[in-house]
Amino acid sequence: MPKLMKKMSHKGALWCSVSDAARYLHTNANKIRALMGSGELAYTQLRLNGNLYVSVGDLVKLQTQKMAAQREADSSK
Repeated sequence: MPKLMKKMSHKGALWCSVSDAARYLHTNANKIRALMGSGELAYTQLRLNGNLYVSVGDLVKLQTQKMAAQREADSSK
């Protein structure tokens, strides 16, 4: 059974941990941090030196783009 993503609400947005984001996008935490650094994923830190949280909305957008690109690649074969 797949592990559920723990989401939290902060300032009207949903956020999840870096590890949950990596599992959702089928990648690793280093790639998620690279996406955060490039600005493709919004992130927040609720406490000084606390955990980083990634925007769930941005994760969904990235996954949708990834799936659309895959469909296009499959249809062009």
